[in-house]
Amino acid sequence: MPDFIGNFGEVVSRGINELTGKTLIRHMTPGGTARAILEILGKEMENLSNIQDANLRKAFLPTTYGQFLDHFGATVGLAKYPQRNAEALSTDRVFKFSVRNGATFGSINAGNGFTISAGTILTSPASSSIEEASAYSDIDTPDSIGDRSVHFSTSTDVWCGPLETEVYVGAAGLTPGRDANLAIGGMVSSHNFVSYSDYIARSLLITNERPLLNGTDEETTASFRYRISKALTAAEKANNVAITNAVLAIPGVADLIILPYDDGIGRFNVYIKSISSVVSDKTVEDVQLAIDEVSAVGNKGYARKPYEVGIEIDSTLIYRQAYDADTKAQIRESLIVAAISYLNSLDLGQPLIASDLEAELRQVDNRILAVGNNRTTFFDSLFAYYPARLVEGGRRREKIISSTLVVPLHARIISETTISDPVRFV
Repeated sequence: MPDFIGNFGEVVSRGINELTGKTLIRHMTPGGTARAILEILGKEMENLSNIQDANLRKAFLPTTYGQFLDHFGATVGLAKYPQRNAEALSTDRVFKFSVRNGATFGSINAGNGFTISAGTILTSPASSSIEEASAYSDIDTPDSIGDRSVHFSTSTDVWCGPLETEVYVGAAGLTPGRDANLAIGGMVSSHNFVSYSDYIARSLLITNERPLLNGTDEETTASFRYRISKALTAAEKANNVAITNAVLAIPGVADLIILPYDDGIGRFNVYIKSISSVVSDKTVEDVQLAIDEVSAVGNKGYARKPYEVGIEIDSTLIYRQAYDADTKAQIRESLIVAAISYLNSLDLGQPLIASDLEAELRQVDNRILAVGNNRTTFFDSLFAYYPARLVEGGRRREKIISSTLVVPLHARIISETTISDPVRFV
């Protein structure tokens, strides 16, 4: 680093020494003319030194900031990621309208269907629990809803047929950034749509069936600096570093696995692990755009959802001693939360080892002696759900009879999402 002029005291001291040593001026006490002139010059020189120091810092990536950091990014074709509100498409199957007790839409509108218009407001009340959300999703509490309401607006009109019982709708957060993220299902519970005959009874229900975690705040300065520092490596098109950096920058992506030649020569698949248990269609679209930006000519990459293997558990808890019904209910609830959290935290390609899950659950509450009576699987009943080959969106259920369920590298084990209570303890 270059030498600087120095601070106010150093400049004045040097000036006094120069004047008294090389001229006949000797009166340097504070308040005197000579001293005042030196102090004025000293202050100006100190200001000049500070400006020089600040300008030099702006010329180096680790210490620059603001618009100067933006200029650094522009030189390598990067811009700071803006704030992005949480959003889900109807195909993501996040926001669902339904009727109480599984009735049809016609039953609440004199036998007729109706249209829920775009712009309908969906609300998650302020009473939602941060602790509950964090326990299920294993994410930071800023992505949970605490003492605040969060609002969403539906993106398009949606028709509710008279014989239909449920319909999914796309919606975008009105609350900015991460503050609109929904850590678990069931957090949205009200809406302002009243254009149906039974609206006074509030028989048209709304909920989010799964988490929504793609809302992000504006990128931090530290994160933007890091991306700029990696830009030269990432600029080498279609290598693993470039693809990994591009995909991990997408909101909601926790990890990925790249399988070259998965579908043939010149092709590779990128399997995504989401922060939530299920990868949304919107996340797949965003990842595909990111892959396309860093792919070289002759190579085509495809964003893929992982092959999702859902787990269902049904077992009888064995307690160390007799407990009352309320105590048993509390123990069961804590174990259900822990089991779902464990399943959804498994990585891409990571097997389910029944003994590990059983040991994890016994540590949750020492009043549990065992989680089932099966000596092989530890749980009374363990089931795996696989995507059905012949039915789009269907699931194939198989009983697990061994102590370990091994899955391919591009598969991810989660708690089954097509049933309301994938983990049951009695």
